[in-house]
Amino acid sequence: AAVWQTAQATLSTLPGIATMAMNLAKKAIEDIDVAGKRVIMRVDFNVPMDKAGNITNNQRIVGALPTIQYALDKGAKSVVLM
Repeated sequence: AAVWQTAQATLSTLPGIATMAMNLAKKAIEDIDVAGKRVIMRVDFNVPMDKAGNITNNQRIVGALPTIQYALDKGAKSVVLM
């Protein structure tokens, strides 16, 4: 506990460091104005496939579709999937 208090006291004397460390909250796409902007979206489309190359579980792809569609509906200039 004493080490944490010392670290907090040190951070509070450095301008910008304490606020930077506390701003780790993630935003949802609904929190961002995407109209007219290029949107880069990290998606995990690593899906299981059988020996013939057929997708055996498309849950990840289907799960990403509402977010992609939301960005397009809100006027995103383009949506790049990575």
